[in-house]
Amino acid sequence: MPIPTVTRVLVADDHELVRKGLTLLLTAEPDFIELFLQIGRIGRALGIHLLLASQRIEGGKLRGLDTYLSYRIGLRTFSEQESAVILETPDAFHLPPVPGYGYLKVDTTTYQRFKAAYVSGALPATQQHLLEEDDSWFDGMESAFRVFGGVPREVLLDNAKALILHHDPSSREVVLHPRLHAFAGHWRFRVRACAPYRARTKGKDERGVGYVKSNAIAGRRFASWSELEAHLEAWTREVADVRVHGTTGETPIERFARDEASALRPLAGTPPFVSARDLLRRVGADCAVEVDGNAYSVPWRLIGERVRVTVGGGSVRVLHAGCEVALHAAGGLRPGSLARPAQSPPRRS
Repeated sequence: MPIPTVTRVLVADDHELVRKGLTLLLTAEPDFIELFLQIGRIGRALGIHLLLASQRIEGGKLRGLDTYLSYRIGLRTFSEQESAVILETPDAFHLPPVPGYGYLKVDTTTYQRFKAAYVSGALPATQQHLLEEDDSWFDGMESAFRVFGGVPREVLLDNAKALILHHDPSSREVVLHPRLHAFAGHWRFRVRACAPYRARTKGKDERGVGYVKSNAIAGRRFASWSELEAHLEAWTREVADVRVHGTTGETPIERFARDEASALRPLAGTPPFVSARDLLRRVGADCAVEVDGNAYSVPWRLIGERVRVTVGGGSVRVLHAGCEVALHAAGGLRPGSLARPAQSPPRRS
């Protein structure tokens, strides 16, 4: 049985509207509600339905519009009163404090809880470049895992733009960089991002940086990077780990051995994440994608399409829609070279 089509669809897509919300819009332009009321009055005859999707709206702002609302979506609200304005029930206030949960109301009595997920989206080229060309973020974390002899179940991160693409301070919605998401999956830990503009959520990690600078590095010179690393290893072992900590009142090495070491998940021979890179590329007009200065051919039908490129183990795999479309040995065609004949479009006679 064919699914009936919608006669009319009205889409309002405005960045400022999305950012500020319906409440601020109606506060700044109260007459704007009349436009919504006109759409509501005549819309149903034309096959147009109004959908209210909101997380925060003050009572009285709708001014009669609620009569014409065919559907409502309520995300987690800041109070039971706001939930009642959106859904006529306080339940949205009691949703889990994580992104994606909401309620869909389809009539005056029936509403259903749902869980949405961020599936995909275009990644700004600058942010894509940050992690593709600089793996020091992951090198540093993997070095810490090796030193401590295990992986924590949760890693708290600051909101560095190379790692956290978006963090809404009100809804606490967090969007991770795809490579950070893959890295966390590789090592099986959960990512937590510090609350924006709330320094207390970072603990005292900045104090640790100051301690290392003033106690281990200040006033010293090093002939090479390896000499600095050797000095820091000895200083950690002979000074930092065995001092009596000002907050805990005990040495860090004793506290770690007693309370923290057993909470870490064993490394269990897990290979380094950066040994296999996961990249996004767009197929050029020459039927190829470029990685590290080399061009790798792909089927000509994918010209202009985005593909995922996995580099590791001496090979380059190209995937599209989850399927492998090309496999090369690392270090293939040079930029400007012709793609392999099997990948090129057929010539017209």
